[in-house]
Amino acid sequence: MPALTTDQCYAHASRFDERVVLITGAGSGFGRATAVEFAKHGALLVLGDINEEALVETAAAVQTVSGL
Repeated sequence: MPALTTDQCYAHASRFDERVVLITGAGSGFGRATAVEFAKHGALLVLGDINEEALVETAAAVQTVSGL
């Protein structure tokens, strides 16, 4: 299977505008990066993590990129 380019991955990102996305493990790493990317494309996020401090940091990053 051929690899997708970044442009191909984001070609339909606008479909996430106003959609609800649930992300567990959002406090760091892949979960945080995923949350920020979905927020950039207008998704409404439900975030979860066992590390409350890290989750608060992710929420702040999401608010920054989403303009809320």
